[in-house]
Amino acid sequence: MLNSKRTIGVILLLFIVSASSGSAQQALQASPSEISTPDADATRRQPASQGLTLDADKLFGHALQLARTADIDPYRRAQMLSEIALQLTYANRIEQAETVFADVLEFDLAQATLNESARSEKITLNLAKAGRFDQALEKANQIQAASLRIKTQASIAEEMAVAGQIEPAKTLLLSALEEGQALTDGYMSNGSCYIAKGDALSVVAASLAKAQQIDAALLAASQTPNCQTGTGFWLYYQTPAYDTIIDQLETLGAVQGVYRDLPAPDEETGEYYGAHTAIAIKLAELGDLTQAQQIIDTFRSADFDDPVSATIRTNRARGHQAIAIAVAKQEDLEAALEFLEKSSLTADNNAVSLERSLALIGIGEQVAQRQQPQAATRVFTQAIAPFNSQNPPFSQEDVLEILQALVDANQVDLALPLISSDGRPDIIGKVALGLADAGEYEAALDLINTLPDEDYQSVKVAAIATLAAQLEKASL
Repeated sequence: MLNSKRTIGVILLLFIVSASSGSAQQALQASPSEISTPDADATRRQPASQGLTLDADKLFGHALQLARTADIDPYRRAQMLSEIALQLTYANRIEQAETVFADVLEFDLAQATLNESARSEKITLNLAKAGRFDQALEKANQIQAASLRIKTQASIAEEMAVAGQIEPAKTLLLSALEEGQALTDGYMSNGSCYIAKGDALSVVAASLAKAQQIDAALLAASQTPNCQTGTGFWLYYQTPAYDTIIDQLETLGAVQGVYRDLPAPDEETGEYYGAHTAIAIKLAELGDLTQAQQIIDTFRSADFDDPVSATIRTNRARGHQAIAIAVAKQEDLEAALEFLEKSSLTADNNAVSLERSLALIGIGEQVAQRQQPQAATRVFTQAIAPFNSQNPPFSQEDVLEILQALVDANQVDLALPLISSDGRPDIIGKVALGLADAGEYEAALDLINTLPDEDYQSVKVAAIATLAAQLEKASL
């Protein structure tokens, strides 16, 4: 599915976006006829061009044909086959999955180059997600790059924990943590810090948290080095680790305990701003809006153009987005919009434009749950208003995140028209995959049928196989 934790790959778009004119309050005062919305019905009426239908057998067959006949390198082929085998497993087609996985296991990952090792990781994780842990570990141990091998082992352990194998998962995670701690720091040729250790420990920390090993996860996060590049920008490897750890906490007491032990945000480097923002977001979700706001209010002024100030602005916007949605949930639409207009989300910069749109989508979702469809539609429409302008405020990753948020909020009719007909196949494929996961089978098929068989086969195969599995499960 589309990834909602901001680890989504780069997209070259297809979208014309810009900052919204007017406030959300003005949008609410407009009549439906005054609001410009895309023609969703026209998008849905576009005929399928490739001839695929909502038939699980034929979809799986076409995916396998693409994977076996495509003119691609062997590791990409193995990755595609592993994705199909995983979806066959989800569809309870165990014998077929066994046959396809047998082909995957023939690949020796020890022979993979560094670039091919990324595919090796995905192959291994698909084995783990299918419950084939011994085979997954065997393949993970073949990966030559130490940091990638450690990350892969941690992710396998995460899947083991989900499957109830808690003790083996814990043992594997602690082993990965020890190996990650032993990685040597260094510097790259441009003067940047050595990124392997931070990258590995960040994933280990997150996997420990998901396996409910919170103390060990916090230790790993505290030992995760961040990295300043040769151009002055920082790579905050700690941030996703703390995001995941704090997201796993279920009580205000647990959140307060982690917060007490966090170092203060470093105004010079920007370190720990992400962790403090994660605390504020979780407090807002759990209902403590006052302290959530207090934490964000402590962030220093960030009115400059340096990389650290940009980091602070982004984190402040993330915090205010979460608080605005929480206000909508606890109080009402008017209170949420009032907070929004007084927050940092009124500033004119790209990071704020993203968070403002996401906040409006979250608010709209809360309003929709209160059975106020007309008001919800107006808020959702305001969220996508920037797409109507000629000065894009969003990065390529941002746009895909907005699409995912719309799909998650059951606003498929608003999401689909944002994809233009000349969109890149990899992006269309990712959206189709997300729609299939969301049960929007016809919409997913329409997008898949626009994709050529000759390019971006990996994402097309993943979308087709996912759609086939979802259809199969829905019929059971």
